[in-house]
Amino acid sequence: MTVLRPDDMSAKQLDALFRQAIGPRPLAIVSTTGRFGITHLYVTEWYSSACSYPPTQYFSIDPEAEEWRGGELLDHLRANRDFVLNGVDEALAPALAIIEGPRDPDSSALQRARLTAIPSTQVGSPRVKESPTQLECRVLDIFSVGNRYVVIGAVVAFHVREDLFDEHGGKIEQTAYRAVGRIGLDEHIRCSELYLMSPSLPITADGMPLSGATT
Repeated sequence: MTVLRPDDMSAKQLDALFRQAIGPRPLAIVSTTGRFGITHLYVTEWYSSACSYPPTQYFSIDPEAEEWRGGELLDHLRANRDFVLNGVDEALAPALAIIEGPRDPDSSALQRARLTAIPSTQVGSPRVKESPTQLECRVLDIFSVGNRYVVIGAVVAFHVREDLFDEHGGKIEQTAYRAVGRIGLDEHIRCSELYLMSPSLPITADGMPLSGATT
């Protein structure tokens, strides 16, 4: 195997290596309230669950590399102490390129992407109506790691689109969710084929569960 030493690589090389080696990465749109009450949107591919009980999420920002996007978001988080993580499915995915695109002083990313801001129930930051899942979070901590800032938030409310949620089983139907992830640098992946893998299922010679179901 090829061995790469971080000490021998530049920050740009390390960033590219991380993005290509770790994936697929889940995507979310972070929504906050900016100056004059304007909704600010930020796409993150560096986020995950830190803990399920109590429910805690985290994501990271590079305010220097991401110019005004990351810097403004960091200001909003410090001032308002809350945010919403909006999940991304196939229908919402085209909006990512618009949100991450060039800034337009005459319109917000929300307007350009033709998305809808709706009030949250527990925090001041709005939710994105078109998102299939929305996690309202209160900021617990913000700290720096290298050139990035890590934001840790306590989830104070979950919102799941009704057609995705099985109230009796308490589960989200993954095939209907059709989540989208990022893999490599700019490549994206659809979760359109699922299979079940469990320690209780026998594994065939090709490494797949004997009774694994695909959709």
